[in-house]
Amino acid sequence: MSQHGGPMGDPSHQQDRAVFQYLLSQGPSIERVVKVLDNGVETLTESAVPEVAAKIKEHVQAMKGRVEDVRPIRMRDPLFAAIFENAEAISMKVEETERGVRVTETSEHPYVVKLIQEHAKVVSNFVKYGHQEAMKNHAVPQP
Repeated sequence: MSQHGGPMGDPSHQQDRAVFQYLLSQGPSIERVVKVLDNGVETLTESAVPEVAAKIKEHVQAMKGRVEDVRPIRMRDPLFAAIFENAEAISMKVEETERGVRVTETSEHPYVVKLIQEHAKVVSNFVKYGHQEAMKNHAVPQP
């Protein structure tokens, strides 16, 4: 597997990237609510547009698989690199809704909780600012 989350040895990379790029351009049709928990976050990400809702579900399931299998993406971004370096300490529960997904992401490790919470903020910024936000790298919270 590429150390930079590239397609070498990762056949799903291109599809995952295509779905992410699509979602970046759909921000105005996406609703996202983040509830901060003591041990992580609960997020609700939905769209009234059926195609967008389907892509949200596809994206979240793909990213859950990447965390569980430790198949990194966006390794140029320090926050995402830190998430994948700590992936084994992250628990994700995904519940599909009619219009998207509810995700509960938690950890027993206080630093990983900070990573999860910061990641949720960045994803909200992806929804709000689209491609402009995706071009940025994101800082890792202090331990």
